[in-house]
Amino acid sequence: MRGPQAAGGRWKLIVGFAMGFLCALIISPSWQGGAPGATTLLVQQREQTAAPATVERPPLHIVTVCSAPNQHTLNAQRIAESYRTKIEVQLLKTGGIWRFAPHLAWQEYCQNLTDAGRGDDLVMFLDAYDVVVAGKEEDIVDAYLATVQGSRTKTGDWPLLFSAEANCFPNETDGSSRACNTTGWYATHRPTDTPYKYLNCGSFMGPAKLIAWLIKENRARPDLDPNQIDQGFFQEVLHDMGEYIVLDHDTKVFWAFYLRKEDMECHSGKGWFNNLTQTYPHIIHQNGGPKDMIYTHVFPSYLNALDNTLPAPACDTILH
Repeated sequence: MRGPQAAGGRWKLIVGFAMGFLCALIISPSWQGGAPGATTLLVQQREQTAAPATVERPPLHIVTVCSAPNQHTLNAQRIAESYRTKIEVQLLKTGGIWRFAPHLAWQEYCQNLTDAGRGDDLVMFLDAYDVVVAGKEEDIVDAYLATVQGSRTKTGDWPLLFSAEANCFPNETDGSSRACNTTGWYATHRPTDTPYKYLNCGSFMGPAKLIAWLIKENRARPDLDPNQIDQGFFQEVLHDMGEYIVLDHDTKVFWAFYLRKEDMECHSGKGWFNNLTQTYPHIIHQNGGPKDMIYTHVFPSYLNALDNTLPAPACDTILH
């Protein structure tokens, strides 16, 4: 017959085994269905424009290419820095010829990243003088990934995401573009319910290796005019190799607001709101016409907030 000490030892052993088994169940990934890590949980809790929960967020490089930066370029950098976002300025090496030169600069920048083993990094290219970046890099990347979700290319890459505008350019009167000149091409191949129907290359982003490859492949085409403007160039890429391109019809990342100023609302402390698509885009671009709205309203709403330590944008400080 065993004494109390032996019995107590037996019960301690049973309880210890049970607790250990319970703990194993609690921490076991198979029991929890492969419980995601803390980073993934944070991503899951983001709003609708968040990246897919299982996707690792790639690094982002934001670049503008110009013959010389001006005050608007510097202001754009200052606004971006208030969101801890950096805009790199790359100078053209062609004496300021703007028509085809950006392609060479974009290709070289992305090829250098690819050669350095960073071809999967995301690169965003922006116009230099009429664009505001109002968002953190991680929020921009999350919005990009959410927008292109389910749109992998033949090569397995995420596609390029271009801003979309209400004007098809170039067309018969100001250049040549089959996507713009072929009646019904956009309606058939890029249907959307929003007026932001057409590609705009003043702001776009995608994997470095895909940008470098697409530009190289299409610059070598014998049927492509080497003097074609940059937007005409990508209209042709869209027409012939559209599986590599997604357009931001709902302005989740980019907002090219030329011809659509009536959609714009300034919400203090939140951002510039597109009242048609119900979004707060991170990249705001006046892509054509007189630059009145971007210079008298959008830029000042952020700069005045910085100068007066107000939540950005400071809508009450601008003219209406």
